[in-house]
Amino acid sequence: MTAGLPIQIDPLDLAKQQIHLQGAYPVNEMPRLAGIALPGSGKASIDLDFRLDSDKRVAILSGSIIADLNIRCERCLQPFRLTLELSPNIYLRDTRGQEIAVTEDEERDLVDFNGPVVLRDLVEEEIILNLPMMPMHDREQCSASRYMENTDLSEKKADNPFAQLANLKKK
Repeated sequence: MTAGLPIQIDPLDLAKQQIHLQGAYPVNEMPRLAGIALPGSGKASIDLDFRLDSDKRVAILSGSIIADLNIRCERCLQPFRLTLELSPNIYLRDTRGQEIAVTEDEERDLVDFNGPVVLRDLVEEEIILNLPMMPMHDREQCSASRYMENTDLSEKKADNPFAQLANLKKK
């Protein structure tokens, strides 16, 4: 655990006080992210501000999250260093003791909570949601790049699979 960062937070209370949190979590302490990242991953540094929205019912968490991950390239299967620099804007709505009507015209995604929120889990979720679907080295650095064609697919003419059928129809 990192000193200075609370384990659980009440986002609405922090927003009312306009609290600023700064610290870091080791990646190996985030169980879901540790299952994705390889050993030797660094930490997730956070620098977050809490404030209230205009109607004072939603806490807005914004700032930066920088995650230093050791991850496997999907192209060559070799490990590489991936640094994610995120600028989250998370809207947290307190639903304790309330029935919240779901409106389809809501312009922002709201995260509902009804009690204390584990800050590390919130940070971990934000990192996981921003991971590339297929993490890969830059093409020049990837050892599998020698197996990739350098041709532009837009210039390549596709064979029509029905051309042979058309010839048979003519006969």
